[in-house]
Amino acid sequence: MKFYFIIISFLFFMFSIFFISCEKEKNQINVNPVESKEQQQDTLPLKKVELVQEKDSIEIVVGTFLGNEKRNFSGDFQFDNLNEVWKVKLGSGKTIVNPRKGPSIWKGAGWTGQPLIVKENDEVYLIQGCFDHSLKKIRAKDGKTIWSYFYDDILKGTGSIFINDTAANPNNRILILQGSRLGNNKTLSSKEVWSYRAISYFTGEEVWRLNVEKTHSYSRDVDASALVVNQKAFVGLENGYFIEFNPSNIAFSENNSSFRQPIIDNKVKLYNKSDIKSHRGNLVTEASPCKIGERVFVASGSGHVFGYDINTKKIVWDFKTESDLDGTTVVTEDSCLLLAVEKQFIKGKGGILKLNPNEKEENCVVWFFPTENRNYASWKGGIVGSPAVNDRFLTSFDNQNMVAFIGIDGFLYVIDPNVLSSKKVLGPNKKNNYSTPKLLFKKKIGPSISTPVFSKGKLLVAGYRGLYLFKYLDGKFSQIDYRKGTFESTPSVNNGNAYIASRNGYMYCFGEVNNAPENHDKKEISKITPTDKKKFKPKISNEITEEYVSVVVGSFKIKKNATKLKHKLIREGYEKTIISPNSNYHRVIIRVLPQSDKYNKSIKKIRKKFPNFWIVPNKDEKQKAKNNT
Repeated sequence: MKFYFIIISFLFFMFSIFFISCEKEKNQINVNPVESKEQQQDTLPLKKVELVQEKDSIEIVVGTFLGNEKRNFSGDFQFDNLNEVWKVKLGSGKTIVNPRKGPSIWKGAGWTGQPLIVKENDEVYLIQGCFDHSLKKIRAKDGKTIWSYFYDDILKGTGSIFINDTAANPNNRILILQGSRLGNNKTLSSKEVWSYRAISYFTGEEVWRLNVEKTHSYSRDVDASALVVNQKAFVGLENGYFIEFNPSNIAFSENNSSFRQPIIDNKVKLYNKSDIKSHRGNLVTEASPCKIGERVFVASGSGHVFGYDINTKKIVWDFKTESDLDGTTVVTEDSCLLLAVEKQFIKGKGGILKLNPNEKEENCVVWFFPTENRNYASWKGGIVGSPAVNDRFLTSFDNQNMVAFIGIDGFLYVIDPNVLSSKKVLGPNKKNNYSTPKLLFKKKIGPSISTPVFSKGKLLVAGYRGLYLFKYLDGKFSQIDYRKGTFESTPSVNNGNAYIASRNGYMYCFGEVNNAPENHDKKEISKITPTDKKKFKPKISNEITEEYVSVVVGSFKIKKNATKLKHKLIREGYEKTIISPNSNYHRVIIRVLPQSDKYNKSIKKIRKKFPNFWIVPNKDEKQKAKNNT
């Protein structure tokens, strides 16, 4: 009997310990039931949570295409030089533009392709969409890639940054909303095309993807950069729909449970039934939306500029041009819209329209500035890129409002949007006569679909022939540097440096350097070569010294190449050719006497041989050249 009592007592003791242990574990689990649920749903390793920065340590410098809801900011200021600080290989990728022709290989990055800029503590990072199918986070000081996320096709457009400080997963507090082409394994008839996605800024991992549905449009890509207002995003898709959604409000797809999609709050068509036939399927929206008051405005390839009311969620304004519209509408200081018009589907010329959205559509045109027709690639003229305004930097431009844009005709134009000339011009459809603004500056730079960038007293312009830097001083623009290259993306500038991706497969940082790379790509940095022998007369600066005018005809990283050009020019009769170092580069300069009878003939001769030459101030050039001639 005693033995049984001992056995029963032992079992009771063990049961008590087990019960207390379970209660303790139960209480521990219930201390934070929300955290337990999140851990079950969270697919990210715990170590990645540690990557998250404190809220106040993140500063968004350029968080969407052209910076903000007015689309008027691409960075703060820029140095006077375009010296190469670094370059990083972005690679290349396959894409199918025309199914009949098969796949093509595209290198680097292109239109619109503007790098986003984010500051974490004292470190600056870039977000760049690339033709190798990847979205990259790149450290700005040295070009090091932090992470890469790969899509199913090339990335053409610019992303937008969305912040949700109440995100359950801290790694998803900051998202990058980025589109791509439809996918090499997809067609227009595919059931699902995941061409719009949200990527964690901190980890580079996918958070959700959107199926861009099939419509009457001939595209299911996404090029546009979303407009973020509070916790809502607004973006036009190339299938012709304009959507409104909360990027944090997501659910698993009904058709494919392996992917989460954002819940769309509202969508409207950006085309009419008649546009389907007249535009032959070109109903795509590539432009990024802007905002004035409680209305969001977006240009569509269907030929319309639509005004969407945020409160009623309806289209309340519709201005029709009939042309293809690719460029993003930019908001002016007086709350009007600047619209780039391509030469397509219209009888007249393309150019820039200024529209007052507070007026009825038939009376909203303030002025029109036409550009010349020209066949280049598949374009016939007008403007494909977007205009730029200097509203954020007025004091450095003598408080004069300016608008800059580049035409397919190869010219950079700078106009005064508030001063009208005395003449009238025909509108894009040759139906109306409109006022036209005053032209301030015009420069032949070659065709471009990029958007110019204003910063403090500077204007940076990219095109298919290179990168041009202009400085505004004493009421005029003067070219102060040039880089040969093939660019169609839009640059961003920050803390003196310019960041831009090229179609040659690389991304560059240009600015001032103390230690430039020794191994330089000769194809990228070489003498300025003639690119267009048609009528072209660069504006000649009056900045001269008492003795000579310095005409820069080439800029080299490798001094041997500069010396080779110098000796060649001397043999051709340019005896006053010198080499003058400009930071880490060697400028080949022809010196011309300004008071000489042969001055004009000499300049014409140089212009013919080097169409992209420029004239620099001669101060200290003679002293710099003593040890280099």
